[in-house]
Amino acid sequence: MVLKNATNDGDCLYEGHCFCGAIRFGLRGAPIVEGYCHCQDCRDWSGSPLVAFMLVPYDTFVILEGEEHLVLRGRVPQTPRGWCALCGGHIGAFREHAEPPHVGISPHLFAGLSFEPTMHVFCDESVMQIPDDLPHYRGVPEELGGDGQLISGTAGS
Repeated sequence: MVLKNATNDGDCLYEGHCFCGAIRFGLRGAPIVEGYCHCQDCRDWSGSPLVAFMLVPYDTFVILEGEEHLVLRGRVPQTPRGWCALCGGHIGAFREHAEPPHVGISPHLFAGLSFEPTMHVFCDESVMQIPDDLPHYRGVPEELGGDGQLISGTAGS
């Protein structure tokens, strides 16, 4: 995986950083999708019953500073997770070889970004029900490579 350091962070729409600020990153494009993930991998990584996420095109996510502190590991080979070696702050899931290539990242890491979730994914692994008007997919929608099956009784089913 190669993340190129940005030479001009002025062209980033949004900027963020890890917990301690050693890693600064930017986003040069709009998210592909935003939502909530209920999968076991996200729960174990975050220590939370679900995770707010946004997928951003891989080539629009840039490390502005501190790339040497970025650690990438994961139990799912196609989804290495990244965090700061100094503070342990989570950065995201780097899916360079997915279709489309993307980074799954927490929207709260970007100052000024408005989070607008449109779905829940991997609800077949859910440990906490969230009653809302968003579609709840068993896995993921077709446009993200899944079968698009919805949990019965939720929006869109």
